[in-house]
Amino acid sequence: MDQIEKYKTIEPVVDIWKHLRNVCIKRVATIEEDTSKKKKRNVNELLTIFRDKWLFYASYSPIWKERIVNHKGKIDKRKKTVIFLDEDMEECFYDKYNYEPDEQPIEIQKYCLGL
Repeated sequence: MDQIEKYKTIEPVVDIWKHLRNVCIKRVATIEEDTSKKKKRNVNELLTIFRDKWLFYASYSPIWKERIVNHKGKIDKRKKTVIFLDEDMEECFYDKYNYEPDEQPIEIQKYCLGL
């Protein structure tokens, strides 16, 4: 059990936007290296999705779905977005969980995507 302790979900304490820098220490997966234009385009698409739509895709995991629902969020699969029904709850959610992936160094963004 001690071996997995360091991989448990860690709730951010302060500076939410710095949280990924503190916990993202390994790549989540490995994507085979390929220098082709197609691969580079796919990497750029993944980075754009991660920066702009992270919450929607995170909503597929039980912990994020629960966090969204607990803050009166609705997952709109057609529009690929999350909508909060209460402005105060939305603010509370983002105060607690806005990791701002678009503001992270590129190496942290790539680590999060396994690139």
